[in-house]
Amino acid sequence: MKKLLGIVVPGLLWCNLSFAASIDVGNGITLDIPKHYKYFEINYKKLESLLFTFPDLKKQIKSKDYKKSLKLFGIGNNSKLTILVENQEALELIKKVSTPSGLKDIIKEFEDIAGPLLDEYMEENISENDKSAWSKMSEKELRKRIEKWYAEPAQVKFMEQLVVKSLKHFLEKYKLDKYVLIMTMDKKMDNDIYNEIQALDTNKNIKKEISNYLSKSPMYKDTSIEFNILEVGKNSNNDLFLYTQSIMKPDNWDFLNSEGELFLSSKNEKMIFAGTACFKNCDDFLKIIYSAFEPVGLLTKKIENKVKATDDNNDITQQLKDLSEMYKSGSLTKEEFEEAKKKLLN
Repeated sequence: MKKLLGIVVPGLLWCNLSFAASIDVGNGITLDIPKHYKYFEINYKKLESLLFTFPDLKKQIKSKDYKKSLKLFGIGNNSKLTILVENQEALELIKKVSTPSGLKDIIKEFEDIAGPLLDEYMEENISENDKSAWSKMSEKELRKRIEKWYAEPAQVKFMEQLVVKSLKHFLEKYKLDKYVLIMTMDKKMDNDIYNEIQALDTNKNIKKEISNYLSKSPMYKDTSIEFNILEVGKNSNNDLFLYTQSIMKPDNWDFLNSEGELFLSSKNEKMIFAGTACFKNCDDFLKIIYSAFEPVGLLTKKIENKVKATDDNNDITQQLKDLSEMYKSGSLTKEEFEEAKKKLLN
């Protein structure tokens, strides 16, 4: 489960742009989405070919551990990532990062912002003696000295400020206020992983695992996370699902405070992941994942499937007891419990 929670799928790769109320996100799943959303479809093979343009990433992708992780979680060449955005500006950003040439344009744009500020900072903070000494070093020695200089606390702080300024520029220029990522795997996950997930206690184990993971992960050590909703249960396919709505607040990065959803489940033993992030105007956005996955029975059991049948259709007491047990176990939300109970009593 720790490996599952630690997965990060990097990068975006633009392939197709469409406008529709219903989209096929892979693994036989069709979702209804707001008509004004623009969506993009990619597969892992094309994503990997883009990442190969970066030597460090290429080395990591070719490592045995990385390939083992892909196999464990069923990530094959045809695993599908669908990205939803609201506006043309965000679309332009995705187009740019979809090809090596476009990515170079983004890097140049970053350099145009950061370069002059960095040059000014170095001019003010490197002494003449250091400049003279550095000019006499070999290329290898100079690289090591500069790396050491950048690791000093003052430079680390400055670089953080520089990154903040650059990120603000990109978010504002491309109006990337919110986005949705949906990924479906094309291969069955490892049997041991699948069985371990399905056997987890829906009330205790997963919630405890999430709490432990977040508290120990370096990625979230400087981020406060508040869960407004955390649901764990079995869906209509009898597969485990996890759904959260949360607020994330990175320390000293107020402009990256976000609200969003996270959904994890499986179908036909193939993993499904969906996540959102919203930085501005989030009121109409906070349940887009829930609204898309709940009607198809992947997020939670449909109401009609949640009431256990009995030999005597008039056995209202038993059915109410069943409902109550499912509500207490977490398989039903409070709203679903009340709705089902109302239908039963009527």
